Amino acid sequence: MKIGARSGKIDEIESEVTVLCRFQDEKAMIPSLRRLDKSLRGIVGESIASGEFRGRPNETLLLHTIGLVPARRLMLVGLGKKAKFELDALRKAISTAARKAKEIHVRTMAIGLEIDKMGEYPAERLAQAAVEGAVLGLYRFSDYHAGENGNAVEIKSLEIVVEDRKSLRGVREGAREGQIIAESVTLARDLDNTPGNRATPEYLARRARALARRCGLRCTVMNHRELQRERMEAILAVGGGSGRKPRLIVLQHRGGGRSGETVVLVGKGVTFDSGGISIKPGADMDKMKYDKSGAVVVLGVMNAVSKLEIPLNVVGIIPAAENLPSGEAYRPGDIIRTYSGKTVEVMNTDAEGRLILADALAYGLKYKPAAMIDIATLTGACVIALGSLAAGLMGNDEELQDDLIDSGNRTGERLWRLPLWEEYREFLKSEHAELKNTGGREGSVITAGKFLEE
Repeated sequence: MKIGARSGKIDEIESEVTVLCRFQDEKAMIPSLRRLDKSLRGIVGESIASGEFRGRPNETLLLHTIGLVPARRLMLVGLGKKAKFELDALRKAISTAARKAKEIHVRTMAIGLEIDKMGEYPAERLAQAAVEGAVLGLYRFSDYHAGENGNAVEIKSLEIVVEDRKSLRGVREGAREGQIIAESVTLARDLDNTPGNRATPEYLARRARALARRCGLRCTVMNHRELQRERMEAILAVGGGSGRKPRLIVLQHRGGGRSGETVVLVGKGVTFDSGGISIKPGADMDKMKYDKSGAVVVLGVMNAVSKLEIPLNVVGIIPAAENLPSGEAYRPGDIIRTYSGKTVEVMNTDAEGRLILADALAYGLKYKPAAMIDIATLTGACVIALGSLAAGLMGNDEELQDDLIDSGNRTGERLWRLPLWEEYREFLKSEHAELKNTGGREGSVITAGKFLEE
């Protein structure tokens, strides 16, 4: 989709659909909407006065303009109450509008932003949120629907329109950032949706190498023999039951130069998780292709930091393995020596993510990071605790956790802090090794985090 920005009067813009946002408790119409209403002979005001459109969150109203203005259709979309307005409300509203536009087979779309009417957010962030909403709202994984996708009408161009020329530069920059970030998210989503028979550890390694070539990143991949040489027994154990051997993938963005600080990102890459010898129930096992979500997020982030030229040194580390039962698989009762040197008694082979992450986190210390962030579908118990509305957050750096929570609130990716009290370490005591890989059902989200802290 071609995305751009321009200044001008929204009622003079030619498009197949023009989108304007409106707050729920807004009494007067914004100037651009008032002019459109006059050109459309009062139909907008009638729709608002009658209660047909109230401006509730993500509510839409679609009007045909019958040639009275250059736009063929006008779509109003609700932002909810102005006092509660956040960027994510705009992101969701534009996402809704984009999906509605696609349903009616629109190819060109214009979004009018009244910058000075949308709180104290700068033009850059408003434009970024709008573009993210449009791109992500239109996302669909269609790699295996070639015929159906070939007949679909796609939105080909999106234009952000502002009347204040002084804000245009910021809008253009925000739109550019929003497109890069949203396209990085869709990259991660595509990889996550790719099934396990395609997205093997070696496949992730190939995609990482291709990403590095496109974005000017440095890429290193450790194969089975190199993992053995580095004594990464935890990754080797988890991947031992599969004929598709594990990999450790490292991507580097050198945006901060030799003296700059380094941030290390580690993403769990279990390309398919059967549970191993401690096999999972059959119901919903097809969704275990998503156990590589942390890994694909790291790939998406590395794409974004490179294209946005983030002035930091960022290292992305992905331990990739397939967890299957076989005669070569690791077993409950096995003792593994991790890359850090600590020994782990395996109590459950379905607690495999923390094992591959243990090796990757310890390896990440060689880069002397100022911060290390681990991203993982580590345990389903977190979904039981928080549902799908937030991710669990654990850490030993209060300032970093505060920054991540603030970032999550701005982007609609909320985080909820969980404790890492020392008492939880007791759950992981093993009779035969330094740690067990699971502390049982009680507090299982936190003991998983405690294991990684070790």
